[in-house]
Amino acid sequence: MDTQVRTPLDGTPDYSSANMIQTPYMSYFGTDEQYKLQAVFNAKTGKFQTSEEIERLHPDRMSIENRATRQMQYYFDVDAYMDERNRARIAGPAPKRPLTKKDLDRFKRQKHEKKMKRARDWLCD
Repeated sequence: MDTQVRTPLDGTPDYSSANMIQTPYMSYFGTDEQYKLQAVFNAKTGKFQTSEEIERLHPDRMSIENRATRQMQYYFDVDAYMDERNRARIAGPAPKRPLTKKDLDRFKRQKHEKKMKRARDWLCD
């Protein structure tokens, strides 16, 4: 019996190459972009490292300044803070206000109290 006639009659699929359509393997799983991975061999450790590991372990990333920036970014906007500081530096230092008589008296009193405390501590020893 002919294979083209037998298939519709008994329900068995025909696996002959004439009826099969060849499709590439990757077309079953979508694009092949999701399976690409690039790694670099690290001669010191003897292991392969991905690009994410290379970026994470880069010496520039481990500097004190970069570590502090990453930690501060968790709590507040570091870039906005740095912009504000740069604008303040460009504007120049804030003008110093003159000391008032009240401030001068307070500083003198603090200095005198500190001197008296040192004298009391010396006597107690």
